[in-house]
Amino acid sequence: VDSVERISVGPESAGSDPGPACYGRNGKLPTVTDADAILGRLVATDFAGGQMDLDLGSARDSMTRQFNADPDECEHYASMIAEVVDENMALAARGHAAEWGKVVESRTMVAYGGAAPLHAARLMEKLDLDRVIIPQNAGVGSALGFLIAPISYEVVQSHYTRLSQFKGPEIKAMLKQLEAEATEVVSDATNDPLDTTFTALMRYVGQGYEISVQLEHAMLNEQQLRSEFEENYRSLYGRVLPDSDIEIMSWTLRVSTHSSVVHRIPEVQARQIETARESVQRLIYGESTQMAKILPRRNLQVGDKVRGPVLVTEEHTTTVVPGGYEAIVNHVSDLVLSRSLE
Repeated sequence: VDSVERISVGPESAGSDPGPACYGRNGKLPTVTDADAILGRLVATDFAGGQMDLDLGSARDSMTRQFNADPDECEHYASMIAEVVDENMALAARGHAAEWGKVVESRTMVAYGGAAPLHAARLMEKLDLDRVIIPQNAGVGSALGFLIAPISYEVVQSHYTRLSQFKGPEIKAMLKQLEAEATEVVSDATNDPLDTTFTALMRYVGQGYEISVQLEHAMLNEQQLRSEFEENYRSLYGRVLPDSDIEIMSWTLRVSTHSSVVHRIPEVQARQIETARESVQRLIYGESTQMAKILPRRNLQVGDKVRGPVLVTEEHTTTVVPGGYEAIVNHVSDLVLSRSLE
């Protein structure tokens, strides 16, 4: 709570030590995790795949101290914390899209990390998204991505030049040297075939921001560079400045193993499933209180569909499916969250 009594969330973090108050490791300040636990978005007795229980009493105590509130007001303040962090994320998404002249409405969001699936449904509402994809192992998505990403090495060379003064042989010699350096590094790690990507950071003379223009190795004359730049510039800003000179600030060369081929994922024939009646938990979502069923994600198979309110639990995260939403497991075992049509 800041000096004018507004709730601020982040950027400071409790980290893993002491961690959120609900970890029971002497954390004093309430965190987003504490708010999620109080609101019933986390299953206290099955956190981290059952490796630890959450201390809801400590979470409530931290909330009471921070807001100088009565114990029965904890859920109210937890909802306020959740609303602040959800609006922060929505505002960031809107701002990023606006910077590039885009809109977020009717798009698909990918939720990864330990907390994103807990807040994904609320982000759908705020951003008017069509659906959210929660991949397998979303809670450790960054680590998994590191393991399966192509081996690569990237070098950047500052070399200012204007297209009106472009010297092709000089640039080719520089890029050839960069390619040899990057190839040597990657070749030490793999014998797989390698791809080489060239990128120029370009802008109109007088501008303060560059755009990245990917190039074929042969595209190293003035006309080709101008054509590629204008095509990229027009796609971003809707127009070009035909009488303005263009400058290149730096060059990037990336050598990597082949990237995975992206396949279109077919629709599945969904089948409704039910959860055990006894596996329920009180969930506070927005201004409503719901009784959410608890379903381990490992019990779901391709084509399974569940309607909220449901908490889909896994070792590294929980997906909150509120009332009015449904989740379907697609052909690659992603969980696809959308508004229920029934």
